[in-house]
Amino acid sequence: MTTTGAYSFRLLDFAGGDPIALDSSVTQSITPGKGSRVFSFVGTKGPDRLFSTPFRARGSVNSAPTWRLIDQFGNVVFSDNYDTDQQNVRLPSSGTYFLLIEGRRNETSAAPTVTFCDADGGEYEHADQCRRSSGRRA
Repeated sequence: MTTTGAYSFRLLDFAGGDPIALDSSVTQSITPGKGSRVFSFVGTKGPDRLFSTPFRARGSVNSAPTWRLIDQFGNVVFSDNYDTDQQNVRLPSSGTYFLLIEGRRNETSAAPTVTFCDADGGEYEHADQCRRSSGRRA
């Protein structure tokens, strides 16, 4: 007799992703802490972009979430720890992109808060907030 142990999975609704504007800052909570949030934006192929986390995930008990950028074809553009800035991200094509912020499976916090910003890679620096600099790269 063959038995299967406990398992689980989740489906993410990319179509229901929260739209975000490029060159902006976003603050949201992840509920529950081990859950995921999907954000979407329309990007243009070409210039480098900076995806920055000016604050570590606030309220995370165990470890920072991960974040992934996925293009409209399902290709992963980047995937890393949330507290790691993503510099010089070149969007491979024009179209809709999905940014996933994913809590860790061992996270016990009810609703950690994440703040991130997306910016033209050559004009923003990593600080307490995304703000224009004098052309200094992050």
